[in-house]
Amino acid sequence: MCVQGRAVEQPIDVVTENTVTVNSTGTGAAGGGNFAQGATVSINAGTAPSGQQFSHWTASPTVTFANANNANTTFTMIGEAVTVTANFVPLSTVPLPTITLNPTGTTINNTNLSRIINVGGTATGAITVSGLPTGITSTVSDNTVTLTGIRPTAQGASPITGTHSITITRGDVSQTLSLTINLTTTWTPPQGYSPLKPKSQASLQ
Repeated sequence: MCVQGRAVEQPIDVVTENTVTVNSTGTGAAGGGNFAQGATVSINAGTAPSGQQFSHWTASPTVTFANANNANTTFTMIGEAVTVTANFVPLSTVPLPTITLNPTGTTINNTNLSRIINVGGTATGAITVSGLPTGITSTVSDNTVTLTGIRPTAQGASPITGTHSITITRGDVSQTLSLTINLTTTWTPPQGYSPLKPKSQASLQ
């Protein structure tokens, strides 16, 4: 601009930037740098150290976070330098539910057709049984599982034998039970029964 033949200098707007420092023990933390007042600053706490988990952000001086409880968040830059700190806490140590069986193995045979398995541990929920072999049924009641053998009834039926792994589950936890089976037929000859024998050649003449 010229006024009466002289050049007049125009004022220059100077943008002031201040430093953001990210203080975090997380691996790969990011977001530090220089920012003007009013700018949106993105920060990331990084991957939490072993045995810890992210808790929340704090800042000095105070800023308003979009979500102070999120490891990856933003805030609006103020007119002075800011240090933001990622706070980590130990991982929650909640014991996993367990299931125990007593006994852990049993046998069902002609003499002992029924066995009771006691189910213990900290797991909760309904008890289910899977992997039952032929000749075995199960009944669930409270904290027990009753296994019952069913003997074959037909004449000449093959015995039911073998060792099997049965799975007992409660909630999301399972345990295996070793079951040995030796069941033979219940068939008994009626009174006066005599098995037929092939006639000899002499009797046919």
